[in-house]
Amino acid sequence: MELSEDLFARLGQEEAGRVLGPLWKRPILKRDAQGIHGTLFYDNADREIPVSKREVDWDPSSINPAQRALFARHK
Repeated sequence: MELSEDLFARLGQEEAGRVLGPLWKRPILKRDAQGIHGTLFYDNADREIPVSKREVDWDPSSINPAQRALFARHK
């Protein structure tokens, strides 16, 4: 999980553009993706992001019991 603002701050405008540019030229349907390695959020500067962006660190009250069991095994 990444905020676009953080990505651009980390990589810089030019490098982030080089990485993201090809993505916009080759869209695919989500169901045809061979794995999604992350989520990039745009226009979320006011969104409160937890200290850790790993899903295994999510607040247990925000996930279901099956997720809690899975994430507990992968912490």
